[in-house]
Amino acid sequence: MGCAWIRNIGVACALSVVIGFSTAPALATPLPGSPLTAAPGVPGNGRAWELVTMPDSVAASLYPQVSVLPDGNTIVFSTVGVLPGYPTRPDNFPAALSTRGATGWQVSVPLFSGSEHPDHPRPLAFAADLQTAIWTGDGEGGKRSLFFRGPDGAFTRLSEDGVTTDGGFLGADPNLQRVIFTSRDHLLPTDAGRVEGASVYERAGRTLRQLDLASDGSLLSECGSLGKAVSADATRVYFTADPSCTGHDSHVFVAEVGAPTHEASVSRCTSDCGAPANVAFAAATPSGSSAFLLTKQRLTDGDTNDTTDLYRYDAASDDLTLLTAASGGSGPVPYEEGRNPTDPPVAWPSVDGKRVYFLAAKPGESEKLGQPGLYLSDGSGVHLVDSSREAMVVGLSPSGRELVLETPSALTADDLDDQSDIYRYDAVTGSFTRISTGPSGGNGSIPASVGSAVPRVAALPNVPFRATSADTSRIFFFTAERLLAADRNDVSDVYEWTAGNLSLVSAGTGPRPSFLMGASEDGSTVLFETADALLASDRDGEDLDYYVARIGGGFPEPPPAAEPCPCTASPPSRSQLDRSTPASAGATDARIRMARLSAAARRRIVATGRITLLVEVPRGGRLSAKASARVGRRSRPIAAASARLKEAGPVSLSMRLARPARARLARGHDLQVHLALRLSGLAATERTQFKLEGTK
Repeated sequence: MGCAWIRNIGVACALSVVIGFSTAPALATPLPGSPLTAAPGVPGNGRAWELVTMPDSVAASLYPQVSVLPDGNTIVFSTVGVLPGYPTRPDNFPAALSTRGATGWQVSVPLFSGSEHPDHPRPLAFAADLQTAIWTGDGEGGKRSLFFRGPDGAFTRLSEDGVTTDGGFLGADPNLQRVIFTSRDHLLPTDAGRVEGASVYERAGRTLRQLDLASDGSLLSECGSLGKAVSADATRVYFTADPSCTGHDSHVFVAEVGAPTHEASVSRCTSDCGAPANVAFAAATPSGSSAFLLTKQRLTDGDTNDTTDLYRYDAASDDLTLLTAASGGSGPVPYEEGRNPTDPPVAWPSVDGKRVYFLAAKPGESEKLGQPGLYLSDGSGVHLVDSSREAMVVGLSPSGRELVLETPSALTADDLDDQSDIYRYDAVTGSFTRISTGPSGGNGSIPASVGSAVPRVAALPNVPFRATSADTSRIFFFTAERLLAADRNDVSDVYEWTAGNLSLVSAGTGPRPSFLMGASEDGSTVLFETADALLASDRDGEDLDYYVARIGGGFPEPPPAAEPCPCTASPPSRSQLDRSTPASAGATDARIRMARLSAAARRRIVATGRITLLVEVPRGGRLSAKASARVGRRSRPIAAASARLKEAGPVSLSMRLARPARARLARGHDLQVHLALRLSGLAATERTQFKLEGTK
């Protein structure tokens, strides 16, 4: 149908304005009970597709908040709207688990028992049994609290008076028997002197202990502490505190099981130590054996400059080692973000802490501060890895020898474009391998990425997004560029690189894009999102779904729909048709189509407070549009409209943003908008999302 109908109402039609229009080749195998068709073939590298989310249409839609547990057998995800069987109707993003069993993936929702359970619940950590868990939610009086969920489904609070912030959870041991968290409430007599901020606590069994105390039991700071890192076994905790409460006297402390809390950042300098300065926490190894600190203060005698330097703290020896030292300030100056828990990382250490990659000096600062970019500090000194300040670390091997990064820099001679690519760096040889290239492409004006197109959030804070296997031997990314002959569409597809070989993870043939959403620790399971139906069991009418491509995986699929016998004298009865084909089935174009909102259109929405949608419908009926976004702590409806249409064709639908949404944009806050379009008589719902940027 092209773009003619859009031109007729005055909208530019460049570069696929209409969502879902494609010239991709038709797929081969019809799906029973669906207007869709299954993609031919399966991905390479011994993988098979498995459908993770529910096969049939439900009222809820996927929200990009997802975590793949390390073994790849469980995926925790969030939805907009409540899945069937959910015991309450929270208005933020309810959670679900999909667990791999003998016959496929089964979606379940948490079932609560006992007299107390959280409202608007969200999981934070699961034990191996998937029953024992830490949750956050609203308790009595609407106070945000942390809850322990036992195998019996009953919830108990971690603290008697609640934990007031979502970020209260810091970490736990694998069995959730030792939990580290922060609270602004006064939970113990030892925190009575705190006048603001939060304290750091440990809950071990039924014992509650405050960690941000000096060896004599006094408070380290009346202004509270900020939790920074917890070791994998929860026996070592790093946090920062400002004893003077001036904002200019921050220190890094470490609390260990069986030992008093002590300062890790205490100066070892004995002469020409310069002025005191804040010390910021940058990173820690998984065991907590090493931590990395940032400060302008001279903490050792080897530091002779007054610019920010990076130090390594060794927990066993209680020693500090200066990692960046250049007289006169001519060397790289580590980037000093990372003071707040929500700041992006600025340092990435190896498991043993002997190698650490870090970001240096902001662009535009004085040249004497050195070249900005990504650096490596190891036993032989400090080395520039990539001079682009836009470089993003994607993965790191345990030894730190192999680094995977996404960068617009051309780090190999065969990179001839200025778009972002995926590279693998070898710290021993100093060489780069470009991952995002193949025999059919790799130098088009199309970026390769691991996540920039999908603003995902980890569903579990202690299970971060992973785009590589732990040893970086398997690397996953997505791009709309055709890197292999099997990729025959012009939308985003997910690829895998391993041992120098490139293969498709998604189909490469459907009209809808696919995006990487995570992988298991060994890389054998990779999760991706798509609205294409890749398996016959997917019957939800082009709703977004999560699939995994799993090595050695795959489950038996239902048999294809039987073709009617050409010699049959009379057609099947209506009841037979109703059983085999849902009402939404029909021609493959029987769906709502909506023009993309350009950047200029999104700016107009912010300026005017009104959303105008250009929509094409395949039939008459009642068309309704609903938009929601996170305003404050919860997802709220921010706009809605409906219209009664007599026939198929284009329509313009306008709706006003609610006052809280307009106010949030005016204060400079962004809104991630989720939009749903429904037409009576169609089971499929057209969904999309876009970002509105605040104006302040």
